Amino acid sequence: MKIAIHPFEKGFNETWLPYLKTNNIDFKIVDCYKTDIISQLDDCTHLVWSWTQHDPIAMILLDVIKIYSLIRLLAYFATFLLL
Repeated sequence: MKIAIHPFEKGFNETWLPYLKTNNIDFKIVDCYKTDIISQLDDCTHLVWSWTQHDPIAMILLDVIKIYSLIRLLAYFATFLLL
């Protein structure tokens, strides 16, 4: 398990980061607004991102990330079906 965190100035990362460090949970900082967000998430199992619904770019990016996650999930289950 590896958690990706998108930092947000006024978000919850003030509590997320110390919690993960204290509990020795593997994580990395990502930038969901970069064009390489999919490759940033490649080795992660979870994404923590505090975003506002008033940000149309974030809403579009979230859809892209959800589609990518669904593809990864389907590929994972397909390996069991092909065995």
